[in-house]
Amino acid sequence: MDKLCGYLHAVIWITVLFILYPLYGLSTKKYWDPVETPAGNVAERPFFSPWFLYILVSVTLQTRRRTYWSIFILSLAMLLVAIVFAVALLGRKDMPIFLIEHGIYKMYSFAGLRIPSLTLSVVDVLFSCLFAVVMSASILHTFQKTVSPEIYFFIFWLGSLSFEAIRLVNALSAVSGGSDSLFSFLDRIYVSARLFGVLAIFISGLYAAGLRNEKHFSMIAIAALVSVALTMMMPINTGVWDMTLMFRIGYGSLFRGVVVLVFIVTAFCYIVAKTTRGDVAYYFAAAGACAIMGGAYCLGSDISPLYSIISILTMTAGGGVYIHRLHSYYLWQ
Repeated sequence: MDKLCGYLHAVIWITVLFILYPLYGLSTKKYWDPVETPAGNVAERPFFSPWFLYILVSVTLQTRRRTYWSIFILSLAMLLVAIVFAVALLGRKDMPIFLIEHGIYKMYSFAGLRIPSLTLSVVDVLFSCLFAVVMSASILHTFQKTVSPEIYFFIFWLGSLSFEAIRLVNALSAVSGGSDSLFSFLDRIYVSARLFGVLAIFISGLYAAGLRNEKHFSMIAIAALVSVALTMMMPINTGVWDMTLMFRIGYGSLFRGVVVLVFIVTAFCYIVAKTTRGDVAYYFAAAGACAIMGGAYCLGSDISPLYSIISILTMTAGGGVYIHRLHSYYLWQ
C-alpha cells in the first residue's frame, strides 16, 4: 500500500509539473518587459507574479501551443497510468470477490460473450484516456498556426477526460486495503476533474456563440476554482460503492442532471453560432460536440457493452467532425 501511495504521489507531482510548465515558460518571455502602448506610452512592468500575469494577458499562438503540448503530455501520462493499473486489476483474483461483496459486480451478455463489469470499466477508462491522447495530438497537428478559442477550451475538456484513469487507481487501492480517506480524496479529484471539463466545454460553446474575452486563461482559472469549490461542498457516501468503481457522491442524480443540462446548452450555443458567424460549419461542430459529450458521459457511467461500443463510435466520428469543421472555418478567417 505504501508503494501504491508513492506511485500516486509521483503521478500527482508530474501532473502539476506539466500544468505549470507553460506558466514557467511564459515567465521567461518578453511579456513582462516594458512595452509601448498604442498611445505611445511605455507600460511599466506589472508587479504581479508570472502566474497572475498569465491570467491577465491575452493568449498568444505560442501560449496556445504550450497549452496544447501540456494537455497532450498530461493525457499521455494518464493513459500510461490507466494501462498499468488496468493490467494490475485484471491480474487480481480477489477483485471480483471485492466487487461482489460491495454489490457492484455484474455479468453482461453481448454477442455470445460474457463480459464482467470490471472488464467493461477497464475498457471504458482505457478508451477515454486514449481518446484524450489522440484528439489532443490531432489538435497539435491541425491547429499549428490556426487560432480557435473553442479548441483552446475543448482541449482542457480532453485533459479532464484523461482523469478517468483515477477510477482504476481507486479500485486497485480499494482491493489493496486502502483507507476510506484515500478513496474520498480520489473521489473528489475525479469529480472535480469532471466538473472542470463540463465547465471548460461550456465556455467553448459561449465563445462559439460570440463571447469575445481574450483572457482565456482567466476563464480557465475561474472554471477550476468553481469546480473545486463545488466538489468540496458535495458529500461523499463513504463505503457506498458505485458501478464506476468510485464512492457514490451525494446528490448524484442532481449532478447528472446538471451535467446533461450544460451539455444541451453547449450544443445550443454551437447552433446559435451558425447565425452569428454565418457558416454552416458550426452545425457540424454542434453535432460533433453532442456526439463527443454524450459518448463520454456514457463511457463514464459503465452502462453496458452495447452503450460503450456506440459511445466509442460516436466519439470517434464526432471528434473528427468537430476538429475538421472548426479548422476549416478558422483557416479562412
